[in-house]
Amino acid sequence: MDIRELWNRYQAGERDFRGVDLHGETNLFDMTGVDFSKANLSDITLEELEFDNVNFNGANLQRANISKVNFLNSNLSNINLQQAIVRDVGFQEVDLSRANLLRVILMLVSIDKCNLNSADLSEAQMGNIHFVESNLTKTQWVNTFLSPANFIESNLTQADLNKVKAENVELIDTILPNGKISDGRSLVISDSKLKESNIQPIERFNAVELNSSDRDYTKLLNFLAYKRWKAADHETMRIMLQVVNRGIFDFIREEEMQQFPCQILTTLDRLWRYYSNNHFGFTIQYKIWQNIGDNNMENRERFRHFAEQVGWYKSNSFLSYHEMSFALSSPTGHLPLASIGCAVFGWWSRNRIWLHSRLNGCDLISSHPEMLNVSK
Repeated sequence: MDIRELWNRYQAGERDFRGVDLHGETNLFDMTGVDFSKANLSDITLEELEFDNVNFNGANLQRANISKVNFLNSNLSNINLQQAIVRDVGFQEVDLSRANLLRVILMLVSIDKCNLNSADLSEAQMGNIHFVESNLTKTQWVNTFLSPANFIESNLTQADLNKVKAENVELIDTILPNGKISDGRSLVISDSKLKESNIQPIERFNAVELNSSDRDYTKLLNFLAYKRWKAADHETMRIMLQVVNRGIFDFIREEEMQQFPCQILTTLDRLWRYYSNNHFGFTIQYKIWQNIGDNNMENRERFRHFAEQVGWYKSNSFLSYHEMSFALSSPTGHLPLASIGCAVFGWWSRNRIWLHSRLNGCDLISSHPEMLNVSK
């Protein structure tokens, strides 16, 4: 079967393509509810696609070239992705149990709330990969290389990490192979051992009260306290999306931002400002925005100057999320990136301008002048 025949059958309402042979074809099309179980998709090229509720159980995608693709609520159990190249791809609530990921290349990949139980990731090459709340129990990592990577709230129970080669890896509230839970501090995997960095407990946030009793800020507070800026940004984004009933890969719409609770914005901002010593925070960014000079909120040139000043725009282009600096040495106002949807969805200026407008509407600075002087 070729792509044209597949398209015609799909348009006619057919969804059962079990066992089809699409070996070596170039690209498919956005699909929902299709059954590709045990299909031969080896050497296929998939680009800029979205697969929602698609069944790839037992499918062969060996040596596939996959880029800018989202897999949502799909079954990829027993899939063969051996030697595939997977770049700039998102997996959300996907079943990858018993998947064959031998020698796969994963770059700029987010794996959120997925099941990888008993998957084989041996000899894989992974860079800029994020496992968020994923099940990685009994996974194999023999001679796998990771850098950088994080495992936010993921489960590595009984995972074989004995021969993994890695650097710049964060295990944040992660269940470790021995069943213990990491405590939010940075841990690195190196030389066949898990080694805990020598970070002493630091002062917790006690200078101001958390007024938003309807939200749990414990995880965010822990991430910020231990300077895990990227994890804190993910958690800030999760909280804000949860407030407007959006999923982790979604973004906040203009009307939702204009009604966003001022109390929650205030709490998020105070936490960021406190733990960064006024280096990061929404109101820090807003002050920079105000100082740009032009009050035309739709002025793209103004936003470009703003993005340059906070380090989001370099060498005549906007940076992707993976290119951002999650360090205290980054420019003032560089973080948080949460809620803008800029790096993932390309909504740079509009989402940030909506947030600035809401900060102004909430009157954060004039209503809470003490925030300008928060110190540790």
